[in-house]
Amino acid sequence: MLTLTENATSIVRNIATQSPHPESAGLRITSDGGAEAPFAVSAADDPQPGDQLVSQEGANIYLDAPTADLLDDKVLDARVDTEGLTGTRDLPFGSGGSRRPTGRLLGWAP
Repeated sequence: MLTLTENATSIVRNIATQSPHPESAGLRITSDGGAEAPFAVSAADDPQPGDQLVSQEGANIYLDAPTADLLDDKVLDARVDTEGLTGTRDLPFGSGGSRRPTGRLLGWAP
């Protein structure tokens, strides 16, 4: 199962506080399931049907089924810098990803 670092947990919780539904809000990560697929990241008030919930210390991450399989053994890390939200490694996010509310990129480490 995907796990979150302390930094990622804090950032996801911060994003959720900007939602009208902060108890259930978080990030939704999707892909088409290909090993080299881009991941789309967006702020989400609630999960979509079929999403897997990864919740850690009040930080909610919603994963569609293909993404849950791809990220099963990964650790999500993030930090905020002068360019926005960045991660441990640059990954190709699709145009469906959202840069709002805090940034441009998330990454995960094996």
